[in-house]
Amino acid sequence: MKGVYSKPFTPDCSRSTFPNNTYDADSGGDPQVIPKLTFEEFKEYHQKYYHSSNARIWFYGDDDPNERLWILSDYLDMFDTSQARDESRIEPQLLFSKPIRLVEKYHAGEGGGLKKKHMFCLNWLLSDKPLDLETELTLGFLDHLMLGTPASPLRKILLESGLEYAIVGGGTEDELLQPQFSIGLKGVSEDDVQKVEELIMATFKKLAEEGFDSDAVEVSMNTIEFSLRENNTRSFSRGSILNASLYWKMDI
Repeated sequence: MKGVYSKPFTPDCSRSTFPNNTYDADSGGDPQVIPKLTFEEFKEYHQKYYHSSNARIWFYGDDDPNERLWILSDYLDMFDTSQARDESRIEPQLLFSKPIRLVEKYHAGEGGGLKKKHMFCLNWLLSDKPLDLETELTLGFLDHLMLGTPASPLRKILLESGLEYAIVGGGTEDELLQPQFSIGLKGVSEDDVQKVEELIMATFKKLAEEGFDSDAVEVSMNTIEFSLRENNTRSFSRGSILNASLYWKMDI
């Protein structure tokens, strides 16, 4: 897809956090490797994994669901059973025993020097297994407290640090099998990378020791509650089902 590699930093963060499971691979294919892919290999892969045995099927509407199920049954009975679902199952990534540092090179763009064109991000794999809903909601609440508003402490201290061009990472990512947390800056000099890491870790330590302002806690609770109640999925039925399918497709 045009423009998908305009942010090469993001897939590298994912690969560094999930080096041993499906999230290590690019769903669209690596552009440097795609020219080596033969049509026969592509066709074989498609026939194996884009199979009805590996599908999740949902529908909505006010007509008779039994009629829909009969139609589905007639269609699915035309296919043999495939093992694609078992073979494409996402396996949990083991937690790391020590920090891993990864350095990659990117095209810096035209014009200007290279001094302040570095990007830096800290990534954490938060659990060795899927979270229960209460813990996931708690993480989302904590993420909003730290980063969700201009006054949020982690966001504010990074933006006011004088070390950055923009925040990268995005905080908590909970739409994968295992949650991760990422935060960093782009537009920094190589000499400032260590300063950014120390600033982030010092902020975490301070928040753990001192907690959050009570007004900020109330704002975050109200914001998240309103978002859940509103459930703004645009096309309501499809949006609700797609939200639920995040867990269904991972067999949670």
